[in-house]
Amino acid sequence: VGKEVEIGEIKPMHIEPMPDPGYLIKGEMPMPFEPELTETVLNPDGTVYNIVEQMPEFYGGSETLKLYVDSRLKNIENQNNLSGKIIVNFVVDENGVLSNPKIIKSVQGLQNFEKALIIIFNEMPKWKAGVQNGRPVKVNMNFQIQIEGDRV
Repeated sequence: VGKEVEIGEIKPMHIEPMPDPGYLIKGEMPMPFEPELTETVLNPDGTVYNIVEQMPEFYGGSETLKLYVDSRLKNIENQNNLSGKIIVNFVVDENGVLSNPKIIKSVQGLQNFEKALIIIFNEMPKWKAGVQNGRPVKVNMNFQIQIEGDRV
């Protein structure tokens, strides 16, 4: 008590802007929002990683991603009342932009959902980019969704 404490140099904190995940459920991207990358480095050899030190992340996390996708599939007609798993493969680039979505696993008869998923992933907002050795890199990703036959 009564002892003076010396405070060293105070450095400003860098906080990366992150939107309120509530916008994702409504399907709206608040504008203007551009995640800041300190440095964009293209993989000189074109490498697309499968696993990196820090995997790409959808803003709001994996649960918000599931809600985002599910909210866009709720009006898709399940013509044959089928259930099954669909897996979408895509690449998240150094800037967090998704590209090349393709269906790598599905169930015969769920084509309406497959088409919708390709559109959803082509129109998806930017992610937080994956990082390897302190640099943003391209990362190959999969997303799995279970379609239920009694889905309305």
